[in-house]
Amino acid sequence: MCTKLITIGAVAVLALGVAACSDDDDDNDATPTPSVGDQAATLQSSVQALASLNVISAGTSGLTAAVDQVKSDAEALKTTASDAIAPDVEALQTAIDDATDTLSNIDSDASLSARIADVETALTGIATAAADLKGSIDTECS
Repeated sequence: MCTKLITIGAVAVLALGVAACSDDDDDNDATPTPSVGDQAATLQSSVQALASLNVISAGTSGLTAAVDQVKSDAEALKTTASDAIAPDVEALQTAIDDATDTLSNIDSDASLSARIADVETALTGIATAAADLKGSIDTECS
């Protein structure tokens, strides 16, 4: 069953492509603001880490940490997101919150094995929301 879980995570990686939005910052800025493309790349990296996580060896705490990183990177993307993609970023955040809630109800690695279907459903929600976000980013940045 864990192989299936990792496969669901891989779907999320494929769903979140990085769009090359331009950065509107002045090249002379000392601290340029990250663009949507920059933030999407960071988010893609954390989603990729979640997808490649060995659930068996990482256990509940490793899975929770990976989901928390995706959440943090989605929050950062939201700060640079336009109104057009904000709803899809919020939908991703909701899916991440659902996954976090699912994981918070798992108190041991034995429970993780018993609740793998719930975790799989939660990660599928992240993959679906990431696919929707990719579509919005592609539209905005094309």
